[in-house]
Amino acid sequence: MAKTITIIAIACLLIPLMIVVAGNVNYASGAPAEISLPAINEAELPPEVQAWIEEKIEEPINTTLVHAEKQYILVARGMKPTAGYSIEIIKIEKADGNIVIHTETQDPDPDDMVAEVITYPYDLTVIEYQGLPVRFE
Repeated sequence: MAKTITIIAIACLLIPLMIVVAGNVNYASGAPAEISLPAINEAELPPEVQAWIEEKIEEPINTTLVHAEKQYILVARGMKPTAGYSIEIIKIEKADGNIVIHTETQDPDPDDMVAEVITYPYDLTVIEYQGLPVRFE
């Protein structure tokens, strides 16, 4: 009887430990952890961030700005001669000690009818500042 109680007690201690270890397998193995992309209302951004965006979007750039414990992530294509160009931040991951930004671009098809107007395609998101290097892919 005492042997059965000892086995049950050991099992009660080991099972939660095994669940915790199994739950952390991805973290321990270095598998990427995706970071959510919040919706941003640019009109509500701090004036310093708005000025930074206006200054940076004129040239192709991938950059970040740390302001008030937030890290603003900006990807820009620079000045384009027509409509139809875009860039989008599609995913952000924490991987191998880095913040990895995945982007996707689109150009107008040569046969597309597009407005002949100067555009500055860019995308912006914000995450909590984590003090990690940022890599763009």
